[in-house]
Amino acid sequence: MGLCTTYIFDADHLMEVDWDQPAANYYIEPYPANADAFSSKEEARKAVRLELRLEFATEGDRFFQLRRWGISDKVLNDFITEDSKFRILMRGAHYDPVKNDYWPLPQSELDISEGVLTQDPAYL
Repeated sequence: MGLCTTYIFDADHLMEVDWDQPAANYYIEPYPANADAFSSKEEARKAVRLELRLEFATEGDRFFQLRRWGISDKVLNDFITEDSKFRILMRGAHYDPVKNDYWPLPQSELDISEGVLTQDPAYL
C-alpha cells in the first residue's frame, strides 16, 4: 500500500493530499458463509479463478493460468468468437492448444545446439 505523491487540481484551487493516508482505501469483505461460490468444488474453482483474474489482470499471467488449468482452448476460442464480431482481423482465427501452447524454438538456437535441442513437433 503506497502513499499518494500527487496533488489534485480542483477547478477553483489546488488541494493538497494528506501524505499520511494510504493512496487507496479499499473495503473488501470475505464471501458470506452461505455464498454459492463455495457450494461445490466446481463453484469454488470458478470463484478462485475469477479472483485470480481480477487480482492479476495487468500482470500478463492470464494465458499461463488458462494453460495450467487446461481450459485455454475453450476460453480463448470463446474470446475469438465474440471478438471477431467487432474486429475483422480476428475472423477466421482459431486457437489450437497443441500448436499454440508453446512458441517454436528459433532456428538459430537449433543450429547452435548441435542436435541437443529439437523443434516442437507442432511446428515441423
